[in-house]
Amino acid sequence: MNKRLKSLFAKTRVLLSPKKYAICSLARGEMPKEYFALLDDGFERTAVVEEKEAEKLKAKKVEAGYALLTLDIELSFDVAGYLAEVCKLLAKENISVCVFSSYSRDHLLVKGKDVEKAKGILERLVKDCKKRA
Repeated sequence: MNKRLKSLFAKTRVLLSPKKYAICSLARGEMPKEYFALLDDGFERTAVVEEKEAEKLKAKKVEAGYALLTLDIELSFDVAGYLAEVCKLLAKENISVCVFSSYSRDHLLVKGKDVEKAKGILERLVKDCKKRA
């Protein structure tokens, strides 16, 4: 890992949302009232919503039981490898993630059964990078 990435990870906070989330495949006209993320790629509309909101939708498919981890650091668009490092570490432990990036932060949806392990892995990464920064 390069020096810039180590410095960025050293400044990162790993935050766990107390909410439970579901990933929903929606019919074309369906629109949730509240959502964490909404993506319409021309093939399908996908919404990430709290589980209680998912129950109200007429979704085609629903994957529930997700927790949300936020990598709390503002990253510029010229940063390369930050998410790759995160995903590599989680993949080594067979932890699947669904990644959503906002303008300046990255968010990971992780199955509830894996969230504590994933959070621990990411917190160790931050701690190790703080020692080396």
